Amino acid sequence: KMGLKVLIIGAGNAGPLLALYLQRAGHNPVIYDLFDPARVAERDVPLYFGDVGGAITIATNGQRVLDDARLLDAARAKGSEPFTTTVFSKIDGSAPVALTNFSGNRNATNADGSPAPFYLPFTIMRMHLQRAVGMACNEAGVKYLLRKKLVRIEERRDGVTAFFTDGTSDSGDILVGAEGVHSVTRKAVFGDEYKEVFANIITHVGITELGKGKGLNGEDLDLDNVLTFFNDRTSNHATAFFKTAPNNSAWQILEVNLPAPERVEDDWRPVSDLPKESKRLAILLEAWGGMKDHVEIVRAARRITSTPLYVFQRLPSFYKGRVVLIGDAAHASLPYLGQGGSMALEDAGTLGVLLTELGNDWQTAFRLYNQVRMPRVKRVLDQVEIMKNMSNAWYGHFIVRMIGFAARYLGSLDRITSYDFLDATKAALEKEKTKK
Repeated sequence: KMGLKVLIIGAGNAGPLLALYLQRAGHNPVIYDLFDPARVAERDVPLYFGDVGGAITIATNGQRVLDDARLLDAARAKGSEPFTTTVFSKIDGSAPVALTNFSGNRNATNADGSPAPFYLPFTIMRMHLQRAVGMACNEAGVKYLLRKKLVRIEERRDGVTAFFTDGTSDSGDILVGAEGVHSVTRKAVFGDEYKEVFANIITHVGITELGKGKGLNGEDLDLDNVLTFFNDRTSNHATAFFKTAPNNSAWQILEVNLPAPERVEDDWRPVSDLPKESKRLAILLEAWGGMKDHVEIVRAARRITSTPLYVFQRLPSFYKGRVVLIGDAAHASLPYLGQGGSMALEDAGTLGVLLTELGNDWQTAFRLYNQVRMPRVKRVLDQVEIMKNMSNAWYGHFIVRMIGFAARYLGSLDRITSYDFLDATKAALEKEKTKK
């Protein structure tokens, strides 16, 4: 029997990665996205989605997925050097805490007791990862349809149909919602009860070139660490600085307790007045007591994107009928753990392996996907809440340092970053076989 026709809504990282798995397995995935390529000036390869987004950290768990999908080398080639420590500091750079990235998971094992491969984390620009996945999809023959904004879904006994704002529609065997926190798919299937709400946080994501004389006034710009988080717990001010390559940095400034902005379709687009916004944010960071080097890095930004952050209440299931959700469409979280990107990769890899192994039996694939992903996502989201509360705590930096060390050495963070999606998925498949 021929493979499934799979409608995938969203062309970020999770949707195309899933499509790659499905295409290789003999299914027929089609990706739909509202992105308009005519709005991007630089298009040197097909489906280049432009200079957008910030940096993400790919820990061991995310790299396992990229490795299985044969994309890890391409991603590493565009990312930072692997790093052994993540640094946490007060916003002025004082009282730094360096947590090792490989305390417990160096000894991680698969279900059969064999050693599980361990990968040091690295940072990468989101656009570079998206581009690597997209190019692999192009080579595999995955079909993209752009300028397609989903408006509603109709499910029938023998299939599902997606309707778009341009009046077109398409039908398939199953539909995957992978269009992020503002997912139309999620709200269409589960209702407005799971509509996204503003988290009272706006994140300003910037990109700055590093090197000698790269500052606006000729200052040398550099970062001491690949990844450092800075926080002022009395005011909830927070920043993060990433070195994504020897001569490139990404940074993030969180402004909290802000009024809800007007929702716009292109809220991930770069700001139009870069000099004005870079100056404003540099002055803001300076007023917070930020390090002078960081103030100059912000001032010299070559791109800034200001994005409101949204959350929604946890879903009772990641699928309903012929529709399934992956990535931020299923479980958006705030950036207090740095696991959003890797979790989306885990979703795509898990569902991809299940539909590869189970063929057209999407019902069993969806059920096992839920079985594997629901407890995993709960554990990660619970840890995000812990990290958020630590970040906003009234108690002193010393106590927070002790809590951070305890979390690391008691293994709670290791259990998150050393997770092996393939091991968990194969275990679920094996258990399913024993039932039959």
